[in-house]
Amino acid sequence: MLRDVFSCLLDDGEVIESATIWEGSRICAIGADGQPGRTRSGVNYALAELLVGICEVAALAGLTRIVAVCDAPTYRVLKAAGCEPDVIGTPRRIGDTMSYAGLFDPGEATRRVLCDVSGIDGSVLAPDAKGLVLA
Repeated sequence: MLRDVFSCLLDDGEVIESATIWEGSRICAIGADGQPGRTRSGVNYALAELLVGICEVAALAGLTRIVAVCDAPTYRVLKAAGCEPDVIGTPRRIGDTMSYAGLFDPGEATRRVLCDVSGIDGSVLAPDAKGLVLA
């Protein structure tokens, strides 16, 4: 989507494309009944689990980065959750929304920060998830 829909966020000639970079767009998470509503940092717990899961899947798939487009409020939530997106290109207003393109390091250091900030202990993936990723 970054290249085909939101290329205006990239500087002239800038291309983000690699087999080890996946794109994460339209992230949405809704908590289950009985699940904590918020993490210690005030971030939605289900979103924190989703972000930890993205890091875990990225490790299984051998990814080096995740690229994403987000609006200003989402960018702030990602930072509060423990993600440190590197803004690429030039943030621009698209309609009424300030929009950013960012690269995230989904490595173990990021996963540990996300877990520490959210209070998540251990893996969030199902025990047989490795087989799903590598299939």
